[in-house]
Amino acid sequence: LHTCGLLADAILALAVRRGAAACLVPCCYGQVAGKQDHQRGEGTASRMHPCSAALNAALGERGLEAFPWCAKSADFTAGKGGAFDASSTSFQTALRCMRTVDTDRLWFAREQGYKGSLGTLEPPGCSPKCSVVCIHPSQRSDSEQQAVQNSSSLYGSVTALCGMYGCCLGRD
Repeated sequence: LHTCGLLADAILALAVRRGAAACLVPCCYGQVAGKQDHQRGEGTASRMHPCSAALNAALGERGLEAFPWCAKSADFTAGKGGAFDASSTSFQTALRCMRTVDTDRLWFAREQGYKGSLGTLEPPGCSPKCSVVCIHPSQRSDSEQQAVQNSSSLYGSVTALCGMYGCCLGRD
């Protein structure tokens, strides 16, 4: 699910509240550092990041002041026609910033009893917003485990579909 700004956080919060899994590709990272509340719901608010206790503790006061800069730097803009060089310094900087914001999201989910992982759409040049966040409840019932096993065929379908468009989901 491609999600814009705080919508990524609203979806993750809703998944946690409902005990559901979620997998999304965030974009518009600068919105999480902005002053405008985009009314995404589920407790999201402008300047809510970092939202994990772990990153808040690790950053300290100076790091917390720098976090909005990091979020805004994650918003890499592709060139004319969507073309960009995935090996360029500016894209690599944006990718590191995306990973920082998404690591905060992942740690927030882990603090709520979830497991998860970060991934990358491959090849990175298929989209300037190529970071993937997947979370799932730590403990699953038998029926939930069966649904996960059934979803592996869905994962294969998504991977095949992405392959048709020149990109696939890489797992980190």
